[in-house]
Amino acid sequence: MDKDDAGGEFTTNARDLQKAADLQARLSSVADADADADGANVAPEEHTPTTTHKVDDESIVSSVSIDVGTHKYVLVSATPPPSRHSILEGGGGSTRLFVHSVRDAQYHVNVAECLVPQLEGSGYTNIRILGGGRILRDDDDRRIHIYGYSYGFGRADHALAMGVVGTCTRYRDYRVTWQVYIQRNPTSREGVGSAMHVIFIFIFGPVHIFIPLIIHFISLYAKTISRSNDGY
Repeated sequence: MDKDDAGGEFTTNARDLQKAADLQARLSSVADADADADGANVAPEEHTPTTTHKVDDESIVSSVSIDVGTHKYVLVSATPPPSRHSILEGGGGSTRLFVHSVRDAQYHVNVAECLVPQLEGSGYTNIRILGGGRILRDDDDRRIHIYGYSYGFGRADHALAMGVVGTCTRYRDYRVTWQVYIQRNPTSREGVGSAMHVIFIFIFGPVHIFIPLIIHFISLYAKTISRSNDGY
């Protein structure tokens, strides 16, 4: 078993890694089969829809689901099912992204095991787990922070995840941040948790907050580069 991305409790083991690999393999196999079926059954001209696709209400799965506190999260992409209207108009919808966390999920695969059945049951196809990490939701401070990584699924694109959260009206007045690590040894898992980091912040709030924050993080970035050049 290995330590988590914060260097604290143990959060992965061989069984967890195998379950994550098995889930990824199954989703990849299903997606490939769906693609083959589409290629065999759909006329070439139908691959290029000319109108906006609509998804039936019962097929909608929330793009953002974040439990209060700090929990593991996964970033997932999937293609919505075609509605009765879009079938007549020439195909299914474009890819959607999902950011979901689950309170007290022991492993990232447990979060995926909650989301994937919802997507499959609602008719979504081409489901891909793009990575994972941790996400903090603090309602008192109206703040959401995205960071960390998943041993089983790899590190999610936190900037992309932040963009998904930023489009959610529920969190429009929250301060949303994400964090990326600069590893001293990119091949070392231990180096990930202990490496220094640079924080990129996007504020969804008053404009007057931006100027001092920009100055602060330019200074922080300069110090980071200086220490990196010194072999930190």
